[in-house]
Amino acid sequence: MKSPILFLHSEDDHLVPIQIAQQMYEVAVSAQNAERVKLVSFDGALGYLHNGLYRDAHLPDIIKKFVLSL
Repeated sequence: MKSPILFLHSEDDHLVPIQIAQQMYEVAVSAQNAERVKLVSFDGALGYLHNGLYRDAHLPDIIKKFVLSL
């Protein structure tokens, strides 16, 4: 895998536990340049669960920062 990867994950995701996202991140980092792989986790207290990350006011800035870092 050579593509940049941005993992976005809520700590209270009830379908995919945060540990799975962390494992996928670690695999991706080991397979390519670590600077092209990022994991951003969102505090479970925000209540985003599995599909609510779009509600985070900082999401556009997180994505922009990742894209500009490539």
